[in-house]
Amino acid sequence: MMRKKLLQISISALLALSLLAGCGSAPADEEEVELIEPVGVTADYAVVTRRDLQTVKILNGKVVPAVSEVTFSSGQNFKKYGNMPGMNVRAGDVIVYGSTENIDNQIKDLQEQMDAASEDMTDYLSETNKQLAEYIQHEKNCADVMDSFDGMTEEERENYENYDSEYEKYRRIYQQATAQREKCEQELKKKTELYALDSEYNQKKLRRLQKKREDVLALAPVDGTVVAINYFDENNWVAKETPVGAVGDLNALELKTDQVFESEVKRAEDVFAIVNGKRYEVEFKKSESTASSEGETASADGYATFLMDDPAHEVKAGDFGIVVLVARQEKDVLSVPKDAINTDSDGTFVYRYEGDTTVFTPVKTGLSAGMFTEIVSGLEEGDRVVSEYRVTAGDRTTTLQKGRIYTTFKQNGYLFYSQNEWIKNPVEYGTAYLDEIKVQQYERVEKGQTVAVIRVKPNALEIARSERTLLRAQEDLAELVRTNVNDSNAKQIKRQNQTIADLQKKISEMKADAATTEVKAPYSGIITGMIQFEEGDILQKDGRVVQISSEDNCYVVCEDENGQLTVGNEVLISYSDSNIGTISARGDVVTVAPCALSKSLTTGYTLMKVSPEDMTTLSGINQGAGGWWMRAFFTITSEVRSMDNVLLVPKTAVKLEGGVTYVKVKDADGRAEYVSFIAGGSDNNNYWVVSGLSEGMTICLE
Repeated sequence: MMRKKLLQISISALLALSLLAGCGSAPADEEEVELIEPVGVTADYAVVTRRDLQTVKILNGKVVPAVSEVTFSSGQNFKKYGNMPGMNVRAGDVIVYGSTENIDNQIKDLQEQMDAASEDMTDYLSETNKQLAEYIQHEKNCADVMDSFDGMTEEERENYENYDSEYEKYRRIYQQATAQREKCEQELKKKTELYALDSEYNQKKLRRLQKKREDVLALAPVDGTVVAINYFDENNWVAKETPVGAVGDLNALELKTDQVFESEVKRAEDVFAIVNGKRYEVEFKKSESTASSEGETASADGYATFLMDDPAHEVKAGDFGIVVLVARQEKDVLSVPKDAINTDSDGTFVYRYEGDTTVFTPVKTGLSAGMFTEIVSGLEEGDRVVSEYRVTAGDRTTTLQKGRIYTTFKQNGYLFYSQNEWIKNPVEYGTAYLDEIKVQQYERVEKGQTVAVIRVKPNALEIARSERTLLRAQEDLAELVRTNVNDSNAKQIKRQNQTIADLQKKISEMKADAATTEVKAPYSGIITGMIQFEEGDILQKDGRVVQISSEDNCYVVCEDENGQLTVGNEVLISYSDSNIGTISARGDVVTVAPCALSKSLTTGYTLMKVSPEDMTTLSGINQGAGGWWMRAFFTITSEVRSMDNVLLVPKTAVKLEGGVTYVKVKDADGRAEYVSFIAGGSDNNNYWVVSGLSEGMTICLE
């Protein structure tokens, strides 16, 4: 239409010039000139060609484990962590402890009360059943006598001296025996029933306390690996249902991608994933949703979740992947460059060449994608249409090959000792003097390694007093045993034996404390804190000696606001200075990316584990630093968004038009044609190909 209008303006201008060039007299009537079609005008053209057209959306994603978050069922004060990222757990294992001291004391007191009641009931039953057996035997003996009286003949009764009085005497004895037996049975029944009621009440109370204690513990909901923790200080208040950590199932993997509406996935003509160059069929996983303004739904966490069909388990946690949504595709359809299409109030049309003449030609169009528009009707294959579309085959070419593509993550890292514990003076009896600390800060120690040398001055008077008390207790026990007739002293003997055992234990502990010369590490780890001391300083009971962090709780940490790293990734940790040169270590990422977590668990940091030997080396670099966050500048690097075994296209060869990527493919005759392809992504130098191009194709670089 624009060409038609430009031609009309040109003819009007020519008429005006011819009037000015005449004799000065204007024509009587100006003749209106209308050019319906440009006739005899040569122009650039494009050939109507069959192509595959499609509109595609690429969703970038990460392969992560299915995650279950961990919460307290009621508000609690944070006490300590139970299991940390990278640790394998079973359902019911403690991830985070609340403060259980008060409940533990209640449970202990109740259990002791129940144990004492059970012990008393056992003693009562033993004595009562013994007594009842005697009553029953006595009653039986009386019954036998009465049976003898009742079985006498008349003659025997007459010959039995004082038969009537003797009969009455034994009848009363028999009645008394029966009454004794019945009374004992009633008391036994009453006592047993009361004990059962008390026991049931205490069991219910114990279960309530245990349930209340469970509420104070944040437990793993499933088997798996801890992949996230929230950060708290001791006694921080943690509200009910606040996520404190997460457990991931590394055997149940998901592909977390950019956000997409479920309806968009359903409308797509094809949906699939690409991981390491291989296609996987996928299924959209519904999750907690939030409504959009159009009434469509999408995941409330800002990400979409897809399940991959991977029976061979080739996909691993940490892999980069994409989901390809082919919204619409038309294969082998007639098409022309977009600029060949014109529209006015009457509809859509092109200018088609007939020889050197262009002819106005109405057309019906279909899918429009990138440079080209589908022609449904109005043109034939091979027709030429007016267009400025140009393809020139340059001399510089390359052959497409497969390779690997990735981007590099680089960030500063630090050491993080997630839980620290003071190794304390182990001596309870006597006075302990600190002579020497045998370790240095940030030194790695083995379980049982000596961390300090001490000497103990025992309380000799207390030991002697306890030994005299023990001797008297043993003498008292011997007397109880000697005078124990028919187990009459059984209870006292039992109590005395317990008293003797307690005294023997105390004396043994006092003598062991007196012989103590070393303080040892309770487990392998890193020394993270020291005390200031002078030789001979007195160590108070439970006094601090050195601080240790279990090697299971030592990490390298770095900021990762964009969540580029996730569990399953490997990193290189390096440090360099002029004194020690360059040190490097391999690390494993043990925390999951934010795409798998709720926002309240997103910390902006990533944790990495290294071998104990490498942790020793890295810790040694931090001499002089203090606290949890050790600010030595380690360099963390990792290859992320990597894709193996994919076709690579140099960026210099790619033309991007309307969201569609093209290259100029050169045929054997040296002719070139733009061919579209689906690009999965790119680095600084190359795009990688999902589909549309083949290995070995020759493409132009300009």
